[in-house]
Amino acid sequence: ELAPERDLHGLPLVQVLLVVQNAPRGGLTLPGLDLDARELSTGTSKFELSFLFTPGAEGLAGVVEFDRDRFDGATVERLAG
Repeated sequence: ELAPERDLHGLPLVQVLLVVQNAPRGGLTLPGLDLDARELSTGTSKFELSFLFTPGAEGLAGVVEFDRDRFDGATVERLAG
């Protein structure tokens, strides 16, 4: 009989996320408003490990977000290469 111990810390379905954000950024125009797109950082990771890439003129730019309870900075730097 299988009875694996359940880990209540992590997400049961997704632990690692890989995103390539290559959709064109369109502006939003509304009468009487000037709108700018802004990059926001929440300071938290939604998954144990997330790799986020955005294509640019010189190739892909990337960001790694990680759960500090699961990984330390040196480990993530080695993973990111």
